[in-house]
Amino acid sequence: MLTEVENTYMKLIAAMSGGVDSAVAAARASEAGHQVIGVHLALSKNPKKYRSGARGCCTIEDSHDARRAADVIGIPFYIWDMSDEFHENVVENFLSEYAAGNTPNPCLRCQRRGLALSIPEKSGEPRYVLKVEPVNNRVVVGVKADLAIHEVSGLSPIWCGPRPSGENSGFIQVRAHGSAHSCKYFLDESGPLPELKAIVDQPIYGLATGQAMVIYDGDRVVGSATISGTK
Repeated sequence: MLTEVENTYMKLIAAMSGGVDSAVAAARASEAGHQVIGVHLALSKNPKKYRSGARGCCTIEDSHDARRAADVIGIPFYIWDMSDEFHENVVENFLSEYAAGNTPNPCLRCQRRGLALSIPEKSGEPRYVLKVEPVNNRVVVGVKADLAIHEVSGLSPIWCGPRPSGENSGFIQVRAHGSAHSCKYFLDESGPLPELKAIVDQPIYGLATGQAMVIYDGDRVVGSATISGTK
């Protein structure tokens, strides 16, 4: 039962299976004022290999149901890949017990033993978006140090004058009102499309693909390109 104690609100993780019970629990916690994050445990990289012809804790449909519930409630939602832990702690045990002539209960073992799941201790260090993977419907996050960029690549370069040859020294600017960063730049034509590349002397933080990179030689614009990759 959810209660409010002197208006003290908590940050909560709601384990959302895709069923009604967990969705209602998450909704009630959110309505009570708590900061709720919905999490669904993916128990197989290929759910159909564990179950077919019926719904269950391993199906893709369950993850979709959990996501829809989180969207309706209005809370963030993440899928945690626990497939390796599930296979090691539950599936392997089921197979070995069955081979020994026993009739194991994998659901009971999962509930009693768990998946060796642990929540990282709070470090107080904020997290930042490092990469967005639309194909996998995934957002990769990390600490600020992980944002450091040392090399920038850009496609479809446009030159303001002669195309540079070899490696050159100059400056790169990646934001309209940002600072210029000293770098070495060159045109890489080893791939299917030519890329403008810049290796910066000091790391740049928080750079995303799709933005623009502009190369300067002093006050002169050498060229620009659309950022296609970073390292």
